[in-house]
Amino acid sequence: SAIKGIVPGHNLTVAEFFNKIYKVPFSSIGIISGPCHAEEIALERLSYLTVSSKNKTDAEFIANAISCYYVKAKVSSDIYGTEYAAVLKNIIAIAAGISHGLGYGDNFQAVLVSNALQEIKRFLDKTYKSKRRINSSPYLGDLLVTTYSQFSRNRTFGTMVGKGYSIKS
Repeated sequence: SAIKGIVPGHNLTVAEFFNKIYKVPFSSIGIISGPCHAEEIALERLSYLTVSSKNKTDAEFIANAISCYYVKAKVSSDIYGTEYAAVLKNIIAIAAGISHGLGYGDNFQAVLVSNALQEIKRFLDKTYKSKRRINSSPYLGDLLVTTYSQFSRNRTFGTMVGKGYSIKS
């Protein structure tokens, strides 16, 4: 699956859903996270990905398969952390976009994003302890690119809401 998010009606991430509902072992699940936007890949701009899996051999295989001169991929065993961080950063990017649409400046954005990173850390530490470095690319890096990039759909959506457009429009 190449999707992320919370499965409606189940309150589970996609990996948790596959594990619980379809009995797919976590050792057979991999998560690809950023910081990375597809638009920059298409432009062949240097980009970084993280492949998270409990199966290090599979993670390394995928990381090597998707790497090239402009895409660098590393591996992690933190399936839970990278997947939940990817979900949470999208919510934060919408808030960042709303604040941008309302005309708040860079100072507010910096406070919003730095405090949000601490909230992500607290959430992950309370729900799934792991030796993760929250300042590394699949956490902080992915949060930054999604909250600040011109390519971020969530930030753009938030900006439009902050400017007064309806959610429907």
